[in-house]
Amino acid sequence: MRDADFLRKNGGGITFSGGEPTFQSAFLLELSSLMPTVHKCIETCGYCSAQIFTSVLDEMDHIIFDLKLADPGMHRRYTGTDNRPILDNLERLKKSGRPFTVRIPVIPGVNDDDASLDAAARLLKNAPALDQVELLPYHLTAGAKYPMVGLAYTPGFSVSSNPRLNTDIFRQYGIPCTHL
Repeated sequence: MRDADFLRKNGGGITFSGGEPTFQSAFLLELSSLMPTVHKCIETCGYCSAQIFTSVLDEMDHIIFDLKLADPGMHRRYTGTDNRPILDNLERLKKSGRPFTVRIPVIPGVNDDDASLDAAARLLKNAPALDQVELLPYHLTAGAKYPMVGLAYTPGFSVSSNPRLNTDIFRQYGIPCTHL
């Protein structure tokens, strides 16, 4: 890679992000193999097979793991998918010892209540390689794009209030937490 020396000297690297980069795992792994000395990070929601997740995990120096909802019923309601593969891959990540950060998009009336945040914190406790949790407040950027393609934005939750970003819940479990 042409910029490898520059990145190495300046503490830089490459972050693979989405959509969901694990959906293109063959390409991701091939590209990663071309940069053995470059710091590599992936931002993933963990929604992939154990085999893909493990092979990608082995190639990365750092993981940014997006966790929407810990509760399976709520996850299915708001995303339309089962979160079992996500939670299983989160456990694999915790056991790997690979440094990671968890990002939680916090949506008012969906997952900004204490019970939802506590459920996420309980999943993340006792993970020594966890750098921190970052709470990301919901914003209307996505909704503004819908009319551009002739669609109405109906997210299924209130967009008129700001989410509660309760970092203290994570800190009670000894987990560093911030909000952006």
